[in-house]
Amino acid sequence: MPHTRRRPTLKSVLALLLASVLSLGAVTAAHAAPGPTLSGLTVSTGALDPGFAPGVTEYTMEVPFGVTSLSFTPTVADAGSTLSVWNGSATVAPASGTPVNATLRLGANSFFIWVVDASSASTQYTVNVTRLAPPPPAYDPRLTSLTVSVGTLSPDFDPAVTSYQVAVAYEESLVTFSATSTDTVTYYNPARPMIGGMTFMQVGGNLVQVIVTAGDGTTTRTYDISVTRDTAPTADVDLDAFELSVGELTPEFDPAITDYTASVPFAVRSLQLTASPSDPATTMELNGAALADGEPATVSVNYNGGSGYSVRVVAANGAEKSYYVHITREPPSDDADLTALSISEGTLSPDFDNAETAYTATVPYLTTSVTVTGVVSDATAILRVNGVDVASGAASAPVPLAVGSNTIVVSATAEDGVTETSRTITVTREAPDLDLEELAVDGFDLTPEFDASVTSYAVTVPYLTTSVDVAAAAVESAWGVTIAGETGPTANVSLPVGTTTVVVRVTALYGETRDYTIVVTREAAAAAVVDFDLEFEGGDPAANARFDVTAQNLLPGSTATVTMHSTPIVLATALVAGDRTVTISSRLPASIEPGAHRLVFEGTSEDGSAVQVTAWFTVLRNGTIGAVSLTGPVAYTEAALAATGAEGTGDAMLAALLLLLGGALLVRASTRRRARI
Repeated sequence: MPHTRRRPTLKSVLALLLASVLSLGAVTAAHAAPGPTLSGLTVSTGALDPGFAPGVTEYTMEVPFGVTSLSFTPTVADAGSTLSVWNGSATVAPASGTPVNATLRLGANSFFIWVVDASSASTQYTVNVTRLAPPPPAYDPRLTSLTVSVGTLSPDFDPAVTSYQVAVAYEESLVTFSATSTDTVTYYNPARPMIGGMTFMQVGGNLVQVIVTAGDGTTTRTYDISVTRDTAPTADVDLDAFELSVGELTPEFDPAITDYTASVPFAVRSLQLTASPSDPATTMELNGAALADGEPATVSVNYNGGSGYSVRVVAANGAEKSYYVHITREPPSDDADLTALSISEGTLSPDFDNAETAYTATVPYLTTSVTVTGVVSDATAILRVNGVDVASGAASAPVPLAVGSNTIVVSATAEDGVTETSRTITVTREAPDLDLEELAVDGFDLTPEFDASVTSYAVTVPYLTTSVDVAAAAVESAWGVTIAGETGPTANVSLPVGTTTVVVRVTALYGETRDYTIVVTREAAAAAVVDFDLEFEGGDPAANARFDVTAQNLLPGSTATVTMHSTPIVLATALVAGDRTVTISSRLPASIEPGAHRLVFEGTSEDGSAVQVTAWFTVLRNGTIGAVSLTGPVAYTEAALAATGAEGTGDAMLAALLLLLGGALLVRASTRRRARI
């Protein structure tokens, strides 16, 4: 059948066009951008868990303690995307495929990667890195060398080999092991103590262990050394005696027993060891040194670990036997108690009791020191008084005592040097009695009256008292007394006018003092007082007219006079009495002549100055008193003055008349005259 080409219809064309569009869309979709993702993520150290896959956004990993940093490299799937990375300290924007460095802290560390595409869509990737803690140190304690003083190690020393054998001859009873290590080395013999690396070897098998301890204090490695000592030749190599000067052998000595121990007090640092062989023909050695038969040998005793000593007995045929003793010192005593305590003067209160730590005692003033005696409970304790060592039971050096309270410290230190007890003794030394028994100023009264408890006094004396005698006596006759600096029971004290302080000091035997004071006031000189009493007045007869003079505050013993002038005539004299007064009574002369006269009293005041008082009067020719004055001179007006005045003039009669008239007036107006100064 012939082929006929059909023309496409519109429908078929549209169908073909739609198929083509769909096919093109599929191809375009196949070549579209992959979105904000990574196509790769690698780390410089370790491995991601899980391994990188495009669809996985969170990873974990662990690194050792020694790794302190790493880098990781992100690569974007779409070249149009950008990266932001938090590296633990900052956010950075690396190019795709560029390593990013990060520092690691101990423990957990988180890092973030953000991929952002052109449409600003983003995807976050997280990497959690754990930096592990440091591993515990690895300890490998081992020896670096090991040698033996006799014999030979088998096999040869190798730090990795921990078991050895050594064979020694019978004569070698002491073997010393020397080991070195960067760690701590100790030596151990299960059968007997070792001194350093030295130990005693018994006949037959012996085990010595060298223990190396690492720095952690717990990791150890033990090297075992088996030492075989040959058997001894046959001979009498026993000891007949084996003893110590201090302590007892345990067990009790028996020639068949070769190992002993002994314990001595802590204070024993050395002692004597004595041994005697059963066969005098044998020789002995003490730790390798010759030991004489029965002769004590001094050996020291250590505190920590004690001390070991070997006595080796050797026969002529080489047979030998060793005796070993290990000596330890007991722990020091902690007994610091006292069994007695006393002082040389006074009595302790309360009575001594070891549990009591504070005591008091009182001693009299004359006790200037005491000694202290204490007895320790344990003789090894050290007794001290005020820090100075004192033998138990013996008196201390004198402890000086001041007046008042004195503290004495008594301490005891136990043998261990740590335990200490202390006691105080408060000794009160009484103060001296510094009272006065007597205090007086001769002739005068103290104010207030004397009382030993009163230390301040006053006394007032008159001007004429230029000194006083002060007497004092102390209650204690042995005390010294000084008065105004003078030593003795009495002293004369000079007194200026005014106040004088007299210090009376009582001084006890050892210099303590008390002062009493007397303030003596010497009065100033009193002004003289003179009373002139004229028993006459104008008109009275002048002949034998009486007058009296009384004076006070004059110098006792001085002379007082009354003289009539003009022609001086001493009418009376008298001595001033002890009370500083004088009284003179006298009369005018019977033959007194007319004229102007004056009576002059003269004396000496108590301060030595001159005293003068005058009374004026006139005598008329008719023999009577004219004028009288105690304040100043009066004029005589009659014509003639006789021997006491000038001659009259022609007008004398008139003047006389006027005077007579005036005198008459004066007489009428006055009575007896008295003057006082």
